[in-house]
Amino acid sequence: MNGMDVGRWDWLLLSVAVATLASLAYWLLAYTAAHPRVPAAVAMVKRVVDSPWITQPLRLVYAVGLPAVLLFSLGALTTRGLGLKPLPTFSPLDDLAGWSAVQWTEWAGDIGWAVLVAAITFLLVGFGDRVARQGAPVERRSRHDLAISLREAVYYQVHWAFYRESFVVMWGMRAGSWLGALPVALEALLNPMLWERMRGDDRVYARQVVVRGGLYAATTLIFLQTQNLWVALVADAALGWILLPVPLAAPVPAPADTPTIPALTGVKRP
Repeated sequence: MNGMDVGRWDWLLLSVAVATLASLAYWLLAYTAAHPRVPAAVAMVKRVVDSPWITQPLRLVYAVGLPAVLLFSLGALTTRGLGLKPLPTFSPLDDLAGWSAVQWTEWAGDIGWAVLVAAITFLLVGFGDRVARQGAPVERRSRHDLAISLREAVYYQVHWAFYRESFVVMWGMRAGSWLGALPVALEALLNPMLWERMRGDDRVYARQVVVRGGLYAATTLIFLQTQNLWVALVADAALGWILLPVPLAAPVPAPADTPTIPALTGVKRP
């Protein structure tokens, strides 16, 4: 194992540690803020942390910024291991025309694989939803903005590619693509908020976890067949937009002796 390998593994372990410590800190904050006699300062900190103006920039730095620095500044990652296949180009030069044609042919095959895997994933999740809804109350859902799905796809796919890259370089494309699930699973298992919500009766959250796991498997299969992170990202965004709608809360009837309050028509997006 050379120096570059040591560096990439150290960064991977550091990333898992940061995610674990952050989730533990948030769990403790949420537990403290839920106390009936919580200090005002703790409640204020909880509101600030929950603000998307805080959480989204932090997620961007962690999920995208860290791998970008490791790739472009420190050279600790490789474009092939991440799946950053060059985009197809139009070239009027004779000596590059053949290369451009090869690029477009490869990308056509990559897109075909992505569409096939995405279609199968859609059918499997739809069948699972149909089985799960038998005898269960019908939930109203509203498909959220495509931009949010694209944002989440970027965060998840770049983060997963970062974890997968070390295994791909060490054990090859076929074994490494699936072994990259180990740090992803470890990070999830060490997240106390995941266990806290899964222990409750939050069926919507449980479904989101299962579907997100399915998207990981589907996009890993796409990556294995194409070595193309871009098409995996687009497939994740499209499937997330279709399969992970935001649930709508049921209207709460107002008491008879109080004025009618407008019903809650949505839930806070993550």
